[in-house]
Amino acid sequence: MVSLAAPQTCRFEPESCFHCWLRVWAPIPEKSERHRRTSYSQKPLVFTSSLGWDSCSSKGQTFAKVQKRDALVYLKKSKGALRQNIFRQQQNVLQHSRTVQSQRMQAIKGLYEQFLKSVEDLEKNRENFLTGEQSELRKEMAMLQKHLMMEHQQQEVAIFQKSLHSPLF
Repeated sequence: MVSLAAPQTCRFEPESCFHCWLRVWAPIPEKSERHRRTSYSQKPLVFTSSLGWDSCSSKGQTFAKVQKRDALVYLKKSKGALRQNIFRQQQNVLQHSRTVQSQRMQAIKGLYEQFLKSVEDLEKNRENFLTGEQSELRKEMAMLQKHLMMEHQQQEVAIFQKSLHSPLF
């Protein structure tokens, strides 16, 4: 715990004295604990704009009120800065996620285009294969048809020759 006691020669000037600065900006729980330990017979310190810190109880705000007000102002500024930092971090995370999402979408688009090209190539290959198979099948059918015609002609010739050699003639 930080000692909040001011040295004997301190004039309670927070701008120049580290101990006074700590007394003004110390966390509120430490202030309330210190406040409980002090005697109430002391005159409260008062901040006057022209004179600085003074030991007068009739003018201006008491030191405790000033401390409390300053602490609240400091906390509000801190919370505001914290909110701004959180907001910036969320913006950065959102921007990063948008960038990652855009990159993923571009990758997916590239893969989709590659897939479409592969499907088109596959379709062309299938058409070429079918065309080649059909022409080969036509050639085989033509050869088989010629072979069948030749066999049929041979059979007719054989039948005709038998009929010529038959005993009826």
